[in-house]
Amino acid sequence: MHVGQTLSRVKGMGLIFGPTKSDYSTRAIFIPPVVLDAVVAHYASQEAERLAAGDLWVDTGLVFTTRTGRPIEPSGLNRLFATLCRRAGIAPERVHNLRHTAGTILRAYGGADLFDVKEILGHSTIAITDQYYGHRVSATQRALADRISDLYEVAEPVAVNRAVIPPRSVSPAETGGLRKRP
Repeated sequence: MHVGQTLSRVKGMGLIFGPTKSDYSTRAIFIPPVVLDAVVAHYASQEAERLAAGDLWVDTGLVFTTRTGRPIEPSGLNRLFATLCRRAGIAPERVHNLRHTAGTILRAYGGADLFDVKEILGHSTIAITDQYYGHRVSATQRALADRISDLYEVAEPVAVNRAVIPPRSVSPAETGGLRKRP
């Protein structure tokens, strides 16, 4: 997917296409195949809308448009999303919150590091990404703990593992709870 412009409502001028916020915001990113399949299916239905609109169709080149090809009003999109949230039984949210959800999912379940999240979300600095997504998510911590635990469960631990396993005479309290599983 290529992100290359913004759409904003400007008082007295209507909807205006403009540049992205920064050079980092203009980018190409990979999207999951399931999302690509949905976009391809949407494009097919958009073709039917194009035919139905006839001469009223305005070819903007946008993926998501009104039934006549024009840009969707940002406020209308937010209202539609709030309606979909209510129908799904969840509290209404702003469409922009999906961006935060994506960043959190990338970190918590996708295992993405901050640099990858920065690139995908188009942040200008890693500090911005760290501010929002640098916190540790419990699912990530659990997965890391399981990975560390796996190191201790091999038949013959490597020398590094032996070096960090406290001797049996040291209590778990003295070592912060570290000890080899029985």
